[in-house]
Amino acid sequence: MTNEAYLYWECPDCGWDTVLHAKKAGQSCPLCASDSGHFVRLRARPARSTDRPEGPDDRKFEQPVLTRSTPPWTAEQVENLGRWQTCGWVHPYTCPNGSTLLPREDGWVCPHCAYRQTWCWAPMLNGPPPDPVEMLRNG
Repeated sequence: MTNEAYLYWECPDCGWDTVLHAKKAGQSCPLCASDSGHFVRLRARPARSTDRPEGPDDRKFEQPVLTRSTPPWTAEQVENLGRWQTCGWVHPYTCPNGSTLLPREDGWVCPHCAYRQTWCWAPMLNGPPPDPVEMLRNG
């Protein structure tokens, strides 16, 4: 299986390889340049999911794009945010003083100071992620 967004680059002289995003220009081999001082252009092909390069692998550094959600939130979303805050396997949102924030329909509030926060990551509105310990138990 190939991934068209990435290219697999390999040096025809020494075999050094890397996987880079397809938008990056063709590369020269850094090993050949540093060892012998000569320029060797890397050969490219679409990256395969099975490629394990010894050089940098851009696929490892791409993160999913998270969007923020802002209030007002529904009563069900506030309940899910509260479950997220108390589930115990993710770090809750806190104020600068370290107090755990409480979700409300108009945003987060600190029960001990005047701190307010008016956003959360959108997936949090669905409740906490699965318990990783429970996932390991159930295989």
